Amino acid sequence: MTSPASGPVWLAPGVGFALFENQAIVLDVRADRYFRLDRTTGMLLAMLGRGELVSSNASAMQRLHDEGLITNRRSDPGPWLHPAGIAAPTASPLDGREGALALSRRDLVTVVDCMHARRDLARRPLISVLTSLPGEQACAPATDLEAEAARFDRARRFAPAKPRCLPDALAFVRRMRRAGNAVHLVFGVKIHPFEAHCWAQHESTVLTDPLERVLRFKPVLAI
Repeated sequence: MTSPASGPVWLAPGVGFALFENQAIVLDVRADRYFRLDRTTGMLLAMLGRGELVSSNASAMQRLHDEGLITNRRSDPGPWLHPAGIAAPTASPLDGREGALALSRRDLVTVVDCMHARRDLARRPLISVLTSLPGEQACAPATDLEAEAARFDRARRFAPAKPRCLPDALAFVRRMRRAGNAVHLVFGVKIHPFEAHCWAQHESTVLTDPLERVLRFKPVLAI
């Protein structure tokens, strides 16, 4: 295996991270796993994520390389956004809303979308599901994202499965991107105790969760 000290290194595609006081939490989408690093090693990962050259702490660099988190081969970084590129959430159209009791015909499409997302996540690797998301459009139509988010939140409660953040947010992002909207799927983590979460977000507006829920988490990666 090539040593990271033998040349320039880059953050591997699909790797995200969040720094905490005494540790870092890493998401490796390719392996569909979260794991912990000590803060020193995590800070090196963050420097690489910002495109900074790192020439010190060979042992920490070697660990990142052995874990597959960095690479000596420069490649297209793909659609991934790291924490510095994710807008801090400031609002959500779901704050204070109650789920409706009636189900419309249009809402049935949401139920189907949520079930399809669950099926895909069960049958395909996470990296495959995420990288097959429709791309963002340069000129999005004037979709009322807040109204769409409220309708989606109401309808997904009728799916024959308990609401879950990943498949439900994935279903919403798929729908909005097919309509030409720049909506991101954001992954976040918290510690004490550890918990992972994900949500759909457009700029600083959270679309699949109340704002208070999302503010408990630090973003680790988005697509």
